[in-house]
This record gives sequence, structure tokens and C-alpha cells, in this order.
Amino acid sequence: MIVDYDRDADKLTIDLEPEPGDMGMYRAEHVSIFFDEDRRLRQLVISNASQFVARALGAGVKVEIPHPGHPTKSAMAWYAADSAMINAYGYDPSRGALELVFNDGSVYRYYDVPEHIFEGLRAAESKGKYIRDHIINQYRTDRVAAPFPW
Repeated sequence: MIVDYDRDADKLTIDLEPEPGDMGMYRAEHVSIFFDEDRRLRQLVISNASQFVARALGAGVKVEIPHPGHPTKSAMAWYAADSAMINAYGYDPSRGALELVFNDGSVYRYYDVPEHIFEGLRAAESKGKYIRDHIINQYRTDRVAAPFPW
């Protein structure tokens, strides 16, 4: 399997079994599926990939995300967010790292966030209000690449 993410086009291509030959295609709004004459899936292309991944994370799909500068395995646990501001959020207690996947697909990592702040976010009725009141401008932050593990 070959996975390629084109950051400029925000397009994710997954070649399951690259094989020359004729392929059929099915296209939906942001997804194209290519299959061979035996109707076996050969390739999947997702446009607006960062939003797709944000929604997958928000739905609880578990993804291990390598973080540059952190060679050890991530202990990031991801949670869906029913929020007008964010789709999903993850927290790694061993590093105090909190990641927020905003509805526009952008991802921000906040550093040295105490566990009680994360637990407050989990318990908050309004995730957006809690984030504005307790997280934004309170902790060192970086905008990070879309949460792709490749």
C-alpha cells in the first residue's frame, strides 16, 4: 500500500495495490474510488483531506500520530467534540500536550497543559467557551500539520 498526501492540494491518495490496467471509477463529493475489472478496490482519493481526517478523529477513529522531535510513541488519546468550534481533541498526559482539531481542519498543539485543564475540557458543556476561557493564549502553542500519520 502506498499513501501520499499532497499538502498544497489537500489531497490524500491511497494506492492499495498499484497495478497497471483499466480501472473503473466511482466519484462522490470529495472521494473518488477506483476499482479493477473484478471490482476490487485499487485506489482511494480524498480531496479536502484535512477536513476528512478531522471528522474521522471526531468520530473516534484512533490514529497514531508521530510528532516531530518526539521519537517515542505518542500516548495521544482522541475524543469527538460536539462543538461549533472543534471537531476533535486529543491529550497526551505524559507530555501535557493537547491538540485541538478545529472545524476548518486546522490543528493546534498546546504545550504543558495540566491534566485538570484537559479534564475540564472533557466535562465542559461548551467546548468553545472553555477553550477561549482556559486554553487559548494561556499555553505555548503551534499550528501543526493536519493529523496524518504519514
